[in-house]
Amino acid sequence: MHILLCGSFDDSERDDWLQALQRAFPAAHWHLSVDPLSAAQIEVAVVANPAPARCRAFQGCG
Repeated sequence: MHILLCGSFDDSERDDWLQALQRAFPAAHWHLSVDPLSAAQIEVAVVANPAPARCRAFQGCG
């Protein structure tokens, strides 16, 4: 499963979350940014305080 981790947090907090999530979901492929290739692969997003435009790139998200 391809998962996007994004939101409004500093690099240190993001890295802490990423490490914890990688331990909890070791088979997942984690993305920290979106490009045309990864946008087609990403199935789920873990989002903290997103900018509204950030979610519009994904079908089915508000």
